[in-house]
Amino acid sequence: ASRPRPRLDTKIVTAWNGLAISALARGFEATGEARYRDAALRAADLVWRVHRRPAGGLSRASNEGRPGEKGVLEDYAFLAGGLVALFEATGRLELIDEAAALVKEARDRFAAPGGGWYDDENGATPFARTPSRDDSVEPSGSSALLHVMIALSALTLRQDLGDAVDATIAHEADGMRRRGVGAAGWLDAALLRAGPYYDVVVSADAGAGDDLEAAWRALGASWTVETRVPAAGPDPAFLERVVASTGKTSGSGRARAFVCSQGACKAPVDDPRALRARLLDGWKF
Repeated sequence: ASRPRPRLDTKIVTAWNGLAISALARGFEATGEARYRDAALRAADLVWRVHRRPAGGLSRASNEGRPGEKGVLEDYAFLAGGLVALFEATGRLELIDEAAALVKEARDRFAAPGGGWYDDENGATPFARTPSRDDSVEPSGSSALLHVMIALSALTLRQDLGDAVDATIAHEADGMRRRGVGAAGWLDAALLRAGPYYDVVVSADAGAGDDLEAAWRALGASWTVETRVPAAGPDPAFLERVVASTGKTSGSGRARAFVCSQGACKAPVDDPRALRARLLDGWKF
């Protein structure tokens, strides 16, 4: 303790916090520990408030509350993914708006000719821009963005997002085959898009439906995105943003789960075992 302390790196990196927000949101869903949810909300609030640039876009990092240079693709993709995961855990609508804004900006700022995305914005580096392709210890920004677009497409029923994912995967298919494990994130996105990728809506009042949500969480199905609405159905603001919740209602005191794919829904269920069977339908292990 008497020795000089090593210097501490105090910067807050947007992309890394996006990954942490995702992990904390999933941790809350798996354990019910409110401290995980609260930590994710605090991180999301700080990053959005400090790293969001006045003219739009993100800063790569901040230090002692001072934002720095412009963000790169992974900052947009990882943060958007964290916001979607946190929306699933909390139902807070502003998170969907923020994630959708980041996806739009990422597609506009980093688009590469023919398909996919660059790591950097145009003019951000004196060197030629490099397409974001290789998945390593972290997913590439491109594959992470594909995953967010798949989830948002399921929640909002925006066909343009799904079409963009399909076109990008088709454009990169040969490279994905060559890279193998170096394209793990891309291949996972292709698998999810081949589907069935389900949006799950649990319709229940407070105090009901927990067994249905527990069945979904216990399965840990990466091919789903889940939301919860009151038994009487979503309010207009929620319905406007989460179009997949349209028509999802249940009787007073009851709870029902709807398993759908791009607006086509299976018959609703009120039994956890039936929900598990619905979620596994179409998947082979």
